[in-house]
Amino acid sequence: MLNFRKITSKAYEYLRLTQKDSMLQTKQLKNLPLLNLDGLKLDYDKLNAVRYSKEEIKNAYSDYMKAPYVNYFLRKSSVLSANANKQVGCLMQAINDSTPIKGTFYRGLGQCKNEETVRKYIFDNRGFTSVAPAQSKRVAETFFSENSGALIEFNLKTPIKGFQASSWETIFAPNTFTSSKFDLIKVEDKYYKIVEK
Repeated sequence: MLNFRKITSKAYEYLRLTQKDSMLQTKQLKNLPLLNLDGLKLDYDKLNAVRYSKEEIKNAYSDYMKAPYVNYFLRKSSVLSANANKQVGCLMQAINDSTPIKGTFYRGLGQCKNEETVRKYIFDNRGFTSVAPAQSKRVAETFFSENSGALIEFNLKTPIKGFQASSWETIFAPNTFTSSKFDLIKVEDKYYKIVEK
């Protein structure tokens, strides 16, 4: 069975190369009892030649910043439009081309009922994870609701690739933070820490 959570930017670039409109046709593929991919070969030279321009990445980030709907579709494993595929491909290229970073980052969640919800948003996140670096903690706090939210502190000691899109936002790839590599610690009510194992 295919694991759609492990799809990388290379797959999105391949879509662009082959001019396909949709990446995750999960409703059709999930129902197949067996999918044989033996003999499937990619021309990596052509694949690597398909690169998004800085302007395309800038526009993709601008769209993501205004309305990150693509995260909703990724989290639901929905079929992505050509435009959404391009946005994902641009962001993944920016992440993959980035210099690994470490440090303290923050993420605010507006609708977060309990610790299980925090776990879901962090460890079972098929969408991008947007965080604010420590010096921009206030940005993360704007997403945090005192009544129903949570503030999460990420302590990254091992450098990880993340697209530093602006001075107030860093974007990590889907499934960067998994329960096999990180622990969730509840510090106090509505305040959590993510630490490496």
